Amino acid sequence: LSKKLVEIFQQTPLGKFLAHFSGEQQQELLQCYMKDFLLLTMSVSTGEELKTLDAFAAMACAEMLTRDILKPSPQAWLQLVKKISMPLEFICSDGYMQGSGSLAKAVIREVRTQWSRIFSTALFVEHVLLGTESQIPELRKLVTEHVSLLDKCLQENSDIKTHRPFVAVMTTLCECKDKASKTFTRFGVQPCPICLGDAQDPICLPCDHVYCQRCIKAWLAPGQMMCPYCLTDLPDRFPLTVSQEYRKAIEKHAQFRQMCNSFFIDLVSTMCFKDNTPPQQKVIESLLSLLFVQKDLLRNAPQKHREHTKSLSPFNDVVDKTPVIRSVVLKLLLKYSFHEVKDYIQDYLSTLKKKAFIIEDKTELYMLFINCLEDSIHEKTSACSRNDKLNYLREEGRFLKMYSPVRHGQAPTNEASVEYLQEVARIRLCLDRASDFLSEPQGGPEMAEEKQRYLRQVEHFCTRVRNDWYRVYLVRKLTSQRGIEFVQSLSRPGHPYQWVFPKDVVAQQKDHPGQMDRYLVYGSEYKALRDATAKAVLECKPLGIETALKACKNPKTQQVVHLLLALFREVAVLYRSHNANLHPTPEQCEAMNKFIEECKILSPPGIRHFATALVANTLPLLTTGTNDSSLEGTVTEMAIHAAVVLLCGQNRILEPLKNMAFSPANMANAFLPAMPEDLLAQARRWQGLEGLQWYTCPNGHPCSVGECGRPMELSSCVDCGTLVGGIDHRPQNGFHVITNNIDRTQTGHVLGDPQHKSVVASDRGLSPVVFILIRLLTHLAMLLGAAHSPQALRNIIKPPVRDPKWFLQQHIQRDLEQLTKMLAKSADDTTNVVHLILARLLQEQQHLLSQRLSNFDANLSTKEMRNNWEKHVATVILPELEHLDKTLLTLENLISQDERISSNPVAKIIYGDPVTFLPHLPQKSEVHCSKIWSCKKRITVEYLQHIVEQKNGKEIVPVLWQFLQKEAELRLVKFLPEILALQRSLVKRFQNISQAEYTSIRSFISSHNSEGLRQLFQNRITIFLSTWNKLRRSLETNGEIKLPKDYCNSNLDLDTDFEVILPRRQGLGLCSTALVSYLINLHNEIVYTVEKFSKENNSYSVDASEVTDLHVISYEVERDLTPLILSNCQYQVEQGGETLQEFDLEKIQRQITSRFLQGKPRLTLKGLPTLVYRHDWNYEHLFMDIKNKMAQSSLSSSAVSAISSQLQSFSDACEALSIVEVTLGFLSTAGGDPNMYLNVYIQDILRMGDQMTAVRKALNRCQLKHTIALWQFLSAHKSELLLRLKKEPFREIDSRYKKDLSPENAKLLSTFLNHIGLDAFLLELHEMMVFKLKGPQTNESFNPNWSLRETLVSYMETKESELPEMESQFPEEILLSSCVSVWKMAADLKRDRQTR
Repeated sequence: LSKKLVEIFQQTPLGKFLAHFSGEQQQELLQCYMKDFLLLTMSVSTGEELKTLDAFAAMACAEMLTRDILKPSPQAWLQLVKKISMPLEFICSDGYMQGSGSLAKAVIREVRTQWSRIFSTALFVEHVLLGTESQIPELRKLVTEHVSLLDKCLQENSDIKTHRPFVAVMTTLCECKDKASKTFTRFGVQPCPICLGDAQDPICLPCDHVYCQRCIKAWLAPGQMMCPYCLTDLPDRFPLTVSQEYRKAIEKHAQFRQMCNSFFIDLVSTMCFKDNTPPQQKVIESLLSLLFVQKDLLRNAPQKHREHTKSLSPFNDVVDKTPVIRSVVLKLLLKYSFHEVKDYIQDYLSTLKKKAFIIEDKTELYMLFINCLEDSIHEKTSACSRNDKLNYLREEGRFLKMYSPVRHGQAPTNEASVEYLQEVARIRLCLDRASDFLSEPQGGPEMAEEKQRYLRQVEHFCTRVRNDWYRVYLVRKLTSQRGIEFVQSLSRPGHPYQWVFPKDVVAQQKDHPGQMDRYLVYGSEYKALRDATAKAVLECKPLGIETALKACKNPKTQQVVHLLLALFREVAVLYRSHNANLHPTPEQCEAMNKFIEECKILSPPGIRHFATALVANTLPLLTTGTNDSSLEGTVTEMAIHAAVVLLCGQNRILEPLKNMAFSPANMANAFLPAMPEDLLAQARRWQGLEGLQWYTCPNGHPCSVGECGRPMELSSCVDCGTLVGGIDHRPQNGFHVITNNIDRTQTGHVLGDPQHKSVVASDRGLSPVVFILIRLLTHLAMLLGAAHSPQALRNIIKPPVRDPKWFLQQHIQRDLEQLTKMLAKSADDTTNVVHLILARLLQEQQHLLSQRLSNFDANLSTKEMRNNWEKHVATVILPELEHLDKTLLTLENLISQDERISSNPVAKIIYGDPVTFLPHLPQKSEVHCSKIWSCKKRITVEYLQHIVEQKNGKEIVPVLWQFLQKEAELRLVKFLPEILALQRSLVKRFQNISQAEYTSIRSFISSHNSEGLRQLFQNRITIFLSTWNKLRRSLETNGEIKLPKDYCNSNLDLDTDFEVILPRRQGLGLCSTALVSYLINLHNEIVYTVEKFSKENNSYSVDASEVTDLHVISYEVERDLTPLILSNCQYQVEQGGETLQEFDLEKIQRQITSRFLQGKPRLTLKGLPTLVYRHDWNYEHLFMDIKNKMAQSSLSSSAVSAISSQLQSFSDACEALSIVEVTLGFLSTAGGDPNMYLNVYIQDILRMGDQMTAVRKALNRCQLKHTIALWQFLSAHKSELLLRLKKEPFREIDSRYKKDLSPENAKLLSTFLNHIGLDAFLLELHEMMVFKLKGPQTNESFNPNWSLRETLVSYMETKESELPEMESQFPEEILLSSCVSVWKMAADLKRDRQTR
């Protein structure tokens, strides 16, 4: 019947008409018809009816996906599921159900069931079927059958939160895996019966049992030649040959098992624990039971069975060799309210305590639970708004106030409930917050008051509960954030925060002040020399130093380094003491100076001078004093260490740093390390790419064309797949040649003010930690340079700064902050890392560089030299980072055992167990002990980036890697809609006016009478300024629009020139356009990355004119990203070991992609707001349009003279020019009667008579045929008036055309000007400068070294006019570079003639 209907329709006129269209066009017409049909037949008048319609649409989608499962292919079906997942999830959400009618609710409930079934099946297809097709194709048929079985078992009930479907899924999965196992071997792949893991180097016995080669070798012995499992006898010389067939089978089985496990974990986390209700109790019990398994032991074992732990999996074939407790189910449960799930968690904890493998000390078990509880609380509070955070702060204050150890009950000695552990976690977080406030008091007045109130509540809490473990934790946390010196400073008499210390610590601190010696990175040899130096200083007898030097077995260079550092530590540091009696005495200084003069190893002049300056405390910028802050002390210690390494080190890799430190004048034109660079300019110089012509695709990505540089064929952009190229030398639409080939990479230091945190990331493939360390070394060397040659160092910094010491110290502080976040270490550990790297640079041997000595020079004279040097330094740093934790632990032990600090109570709290010297602390408790009250690593985005780098994330999780590389900038993309809205409102306000009248942004905001409008502009402009300030360094070097150098030198504020925020294509307005272009490119790059690695092209495009918040990548780091990372941070405790932290990187990548990146459109530049002033119009084209519509003629001399005399004021001239420009715009479009008087046209046609009362008389002799000539005269006349007012009339003309005339050329020009009529010359030269020398095209089209005579004559020939005197008499020596000076000299001469 349907075929007959089609045949009949095809005979109709409409059918015949549609037959001419292609299949795609017919499909498009059908969809349009269906939309119209629905609109006409289904009238929707209320929100409830609309929801009903949505529900039915969702039902149609669900039925289609269920009916056509795996059609037309598994990939296409899965792609369709992903495409409609967001709207279906939205419709199925609880929020959408609220407010829906009864019919809609019924339909949505059905949709939920269908969607749960579809989504579960889709997960199986994605993880197992597609993986099998690509890696184990022989299992494709089996897995496809199980897709149908899985779909069938979820048909009646698809809610995985309930027990029956959950068990059905597990059963189907186990059945699928078992059948797959039997396709690999006859009896299926089984674990090794001895080690219970996958058999390594498998040996197959005659009984078909398979063992690891190592396991069976250890078992078999003379008299015991039998299978350990079934006791089948073996020949005495049975060959233990590895079976390659079984090896491949085991590998495939493990691969398939991993795919199934991946599906199961994803299903559990996304379906069992979705929404706001936890799964049924039986499901939770089943999940917890999957973490343990009973395994049969070998027949001769004393026990028949043993319980083992394993990863969360429905399969029991692989177990942990050593028992491991994992947090995976615990973390899933804690997604819900603690009170909803506490009973389940308590049951789990109680079960674990009863396990045979949990040793008596349950501290590590409690630590794992506390960590999970902390993460859960932090996740839920991170999503708070500012007001919510204020309320939460007050709530936590009330919790501390109401908390009573008696009411809650102190934890028993060896037991603790989950509720008690949750309170411990909450107290730890309260103390974390107090530590944050003590470290960095900041925020608005209201917040500052709340913080002080909160700190008082914490103080009262610590005093009231009488458990000083809380204070121990607070001291440790503060030390982690700010360092031990900062914490020690809180113990000074009268300090308001002395209360943070446990009882008796402040008193002990007075008796044992102590100072940490970070130079112990050099080990015991340095320590021996330091102690000998201390004794020598005390006794004024340097002989002991000589004895220690003779006993030293290190190379001479190291001995010098150790001695200089010891002099700093034992002499210079004494000047920090507030007690002048502790400063070095003249006798001590004299004894040390005499030793320095006589010491042979200090004989080089630079080293001897340095040593003497240390003793006298006279090193510029690096002196120590009583007012030094802990930060200044830390920076000074680093700088001294760097200076010593650079003075003594012979490694060639140190030469650029030496130059910066001791000869900064040599680095005036150096490309400094870790400064941003222009990557496209770098690509142009790569070998083999020198002759290419570079283009941009329609989305802004760089592409190249070889040979002649003009496209002959079509291709696709490698970044986004857009059509690029062209045919017959004609580029495709949107494929634009890059005309500006200037390399924007700058020499010198260009990072700007460190207090304004602009985003500067590694752009040269270096790991982020290495990049920051290189930048820190650069800043330390520059600080030394500021001490030696302040002026030479100032010349390196762009823009210049008044106080290089403060500037560089602040940069070093910021580098340390970033390094602390990336490494997730304490402040002291981070400082120790820097000292380790400096020591490593000293120890690095010359031969490492001998292979490529010419790769860099000491002055880093080119970008390539700089980049090569950075790579060499990276090869030195990376080995140190590989074993960093182990190295830091060794160093920490050295420092803590140093007698200088080992007696210090703060150091003992940090490095030891406080119970040993604070007897009042609760003891013999597995909750209140040193391990529980230690600080965990602070998880940040920067730390995750470091982890991803360490795990080779570029290959394993490429989308996550790319996201984290750009994250510091991507977080700003969410402001794009607001910035575009600001630009649109500005364009609407100022389009086609002569010029904006506001001088600053502040004056523009203040000009609005409406408070609401003023606030709106204030908010949007604040967003613009903040975003610009953070991105300006990236815009300077990597933005698609190349901005002039000085535009990005400083931060913008409300007193900045108003032109900056106006979106123009020239002048300061380029800043606004460049910012939007850069944000769009950031967004598109990550969208392309997602498409590239997901191999799906679901993206669509949205023009800039239509961009809304929903279209752009948008997230808050604290609210969205940090909780996501925390939720995927798992903990595990191995028997006898410590709690370990592990990130599920693949899951983080998947969640970031689905939550923030997937479904986002590509953004085009179409409709980008662009403001065009009237003086920005292309007047050449405008004049051509007018001349094509109506005749034009010049003004008579008398008319020019009359107008000039009547428009003597600058404001009148501007008003007249503005009116003429408006007239030109209308005439270019509509034309007019050339003989109509201009005043009549303005009055009757344009209706602007009321706007020209002041200038009407001046223009009363002009007709429409004079309009072009009138504009030419008025624009030149306006410039002449500006010149008289001593203002610059040619601000937008490049400085290359403003060179002064030499005395000889000035004399020649004067002779020429005195023999010609000035009016015509001034008009023609002014017009050429305005038309041809403004704008970016000038750089390419007009060479300043051209002859001005030839240039002006050629220009006039193009417009068919002439100045005979110009061609014959104008001095040929005068170049185009002096054209502005020529015009000004002619204008001055004209004024002189008029005043005579």
